Amino acid sequence: MTSDGVAYRVAIGFSSPSKPTLFARNRHTRRSTVKENDFETLASIANRRGTLLRVEQLTPRSTTERGLSALLLTFDLGRLLICVADPDEPNAVQGLAIRRINEPEDTPGGLNDAGEEEPWWRLLGAPLFRAEPGTTGLRLRFRSDADNPRQVNLRCDGPYVQVELVATSH
Repeated sequence: MTSDGVAYRVAIGFSSPSKPTLFARNRHTRRSTVKENDFETLASIANRRGTLLRVEQLTPRSTTERGLSALLLTFDLGRLLICVADPDEPNAVQGLAIRRINEPEDTPGGLNDAGEEEPWWRLLGAPLFRAEPGTTGLRLRFRSDADNPRQVNLRCDGPYVQVELVATSH
């Protein structure tokens, strides 16, 4: 629910066979409006050292396509959906849209558990220490410098989100 008391429901649809489109539906007017990007929530989770509990991914419909259509990160402090932003979307972070998922029914369908996928199996249970825009995407730093830190870069690659584990130095 927004500060003006209007409830929005996030949904995910496909404008092309491989690119998800995020929109919020105002349940009172049934009009679709793009929700604001939620990088501040991600930064807040990092500042409060939120623990990564679950990772889910929405893969392209075609098995020949590489990359993810969307990524849902569940922390003990909240759930965030990350996907490629529309070109005219305000507040996009290097081409990525970040959406807070507040209600279970707002979760997009078709998500698959990615907890055993690289690099996420290494990071489940780890605190997020930093989230910041990088030159080509979003950088997520898990664990403290004293506790074998891991950095994951998320970047926009056409209609997909690419995930890369980056070697970090202490």
